[in-house]
Amino acid sequence: MEEMEKAYEEKLTRMSVLASEFLHLADGGNWMDSEAQENTPQRMAKMFIQMTSVEEFDFTMFEAPSQDMVTLAPIPFYTMCEHHTAPCFGSVFISYVPRSSIAGLSKFPRLVQNLTKGFWTQEELTQAIAEDIEYRLGPLGTGVII
Repeated sequence: MEEMEKAYEEKLTRMSVLASEFLHLADGGNWMDSEAQENTPQRMAKMFIQMTSVEEFDFTMFEAPSQDMVTLAPIPFYTMCEHHTAPCFGSVFISYVPRSSIAGLSKFPRLVQNLTKGFWTQEELTQAIAEDIEYRLGPLGTGVII
């Protein structure tokens, strides 16, 4: 655990320095003119670390009582555009037809939350969510809309 904390602190320090340089260049050399901006590079670094760090979780599954379609929606998400690093947010709609297993309802928002970490295009993210559901559950069919 101590090793992970040290790696996090090193990453945070390096990213904070880079964020400070970036903000200074982006603002024409006027950055850090106020106390309110003093910790912005650290906050920016923490935000990017949080938005790109995946957390493991148990994807609990149960025997499917039927092969009726299961639809979960809307599941809110936020990510970052891989082309512009701009924040993207919206809702994911998931439907699947179980073969032999279903998952707990809380698992789908966590799956979406984990998969949206990092930088994505809408098309790639849609495909990644569908493929993850297919890998985990092996359903008869899967549909994902963002």
